[in-house]
Amino acid sequence: MTPEEAKAEIQDIFESTRELLGGSWTTYSRNWLECSDPEAEPMAQYSMMYRRVEQPSPGDPADVAEQLRKLWKAHGHDVEVLFDSAVAPSRYILSDPPWMSGSSRDLPLIQFTISDNFATFSGTSRCVPGDEGELGMWEPKRGEGQYDE
Repeated sequence: MTPEEAKAEIQDIFESTRELLGGSWTTYSRNWLECSDPEAEPMAQYSMMYRRVEQPSPGDPADVAEQLRKLWKAHGHDVEVLFDSAVAPSRYILSDPPWMSGSSRDLPLIQFTISDNFATFSGTSRCVPGDEGELGMWEPKRGEGQYDE
């Protein structure tokens, strides 16, 4: 897999998530990270995080999480909807691999949380050949931090 394909894999699932929820998403981070042993071939993975804050959920958060679960399954991510009441406000979580189970350099890590007025999306791509500095370690934010197409 090329760096472009790894990045596109994460961006595609975010785009589908964003389209389902709508609203304005703020870029929290978008960057390439090193993911290899310093003595091995340079490897990198793309990481992104977006937040949707102070905007009502487009429906009951449990229903939105279930709709998103079905959407992610169509993209090859068979996840469960979890409910977390340990934090305030309580939230619904989708995660592949499952929440708090760790990750693998060979597979992407995607996570989504939603409550009444808050949603987050984070994704980290597969580890692929490439140098994070050459790939553009820090990508510029667009639209004053707001997501724009």
